[in-house]
Amino acid sequence: MTDSPDSPARPLRVAVVGAGPAGLFAADALVKNKSFDVSVDVFERWPTPYGLVREGVAPDHQSIKGVTRVFDRVLQHPAVRFFGNVRFGEDVTREDLTRIYDQVAYAVGAQTDRRMGIPGEDLGGSWPATDFVRWYNGQPECADLSFELSAERAIVVGNGNVAVDVARILLTDPEVLARTDIADHALEALRQSRVREVVLLGRRGPAQAKFTNVELKELGRLDGVDVVVAPEELELDYASASAVEEKRVARNLEILHEYAARETTDAPRRLTFRFLASPVELLASDGGVAAVRLEKNQLAQSDDGYLVAKGTGEGRVLAAPEGELAAGEYAVGWIKRGPSGVIGTNKACAAETAARMLEDAERLPARSDGASTDPDAILALLSERCPDYVTADDWRRLDEVELARGESGGRPRVKVVRVNEMLDLMRKRGEG
Repeated sequence: MTDSPDSPARPLRVAVVGAGPAGLFAADALVKNKSFDVSVDVFERWPTPYGLVREGVAPDHQSIKGVTRVFDRVLQHPAVRFFGNVRFGEDVTREDLTRIYDQVAYAVGAQTDRRMGIPGEDLGGSWPATDFVRWYNGQPECADLSFELSAERAIVVGNGNVAVDVARILLTDPEVLARTDIADHALEALRQSRVREVVLLGRRGPAQAKFTNVELKELGRLDGVDVVVAPEELELDYASASAVEEKRVARNLEILHEYAARETTDAPRRLTFRFLASPVELLASDGGVAAVRLEKNQLAQSDDGYLVAKGTGEGRVLAAPEGELAAGEYAVGWIKRGPSGVIGTNKACAAETAARMLEDAERLPARSDGASTDPDAILALLSERCPDYVTADDWRRLDEVELARGESGGRPRVKVVRVNEMLDLMRKRGEG
């Protein structure tokens, strides 16, 4: 803390809810600041940190997961404490945190998928992409899910990096995935999969697709996979043509045209791109999805200049209310800006939020109850309500187990996906 007369007379104590990239980048920015003496307690619903890096990044993208080295340093900082296996809203509440801490930052991500709102969406065989991603990454909540992989064709709705990840995992040789940290239950299911074609369905055109150049190019390098794009679906209308000035869009179109020019082979698997088409109904057979009715779209400009997809009627079958600002409470990451960007995007987002928090800290009112000056207040509360909470040391014990299991099998790590097993391993190592 500076000696300026405007500085607060006590250290600044902050709670961060969520130990994913946004939360840990925010904690890092706060404790590194030069103006205030800040301590940060990070709360996470699972016993493991890292959020989307552990639960969302595809297992065949190990280089991206290298950012965990940065997060490890954050968790080892003397001014940062980690409390895992703590459920916000149950074990600790908003009222608890605003009482005990000077400020609270919420970094809980985007918890639900956007629904399509079409008939048949709740049929068996229709799943949110996030559930599938969490399943193959071993998130405890999704570890027991079962996905129907007996059909030869799967349709993935979306043209972003998540959709590309799902398609790539479905089409990649399971023996290639066996060299990654994919969850064991998912690996075994994919070994039994009969999926031979994945259709990537974009409601808008190729110029509006959100995937990155790297992700798109990677699809063309999958062994045993033909990539199919109809040349006519790459034709751009006048409004879309202007988007080609953006470097990413121009490169994506180059890659897609290259795919369209390829001759198909006798590859055992196929990836098909479709643009300007929306699902309007999922058709059932025996309680599950049997086919998808599509409607052809055209692009129209909305009042704000944004290009949106409008149905043409041509279809075919292809087998909070406003309120006052809450003083001392902040949002960071996807809960702040929506599910957009890559892992690194959270660093700038977190720095922005941290800067606002430190700016506001200059005007913090005096606390009469003294709760925020006591670092042990939260320990007493957790010991009473959530005695199975875990610390950064506990996580490191589990991390060592997963890494050792991976090394013995020639993999980066073998994830433990059951919370009870996680806690047992943490306790055993701690006793040893």
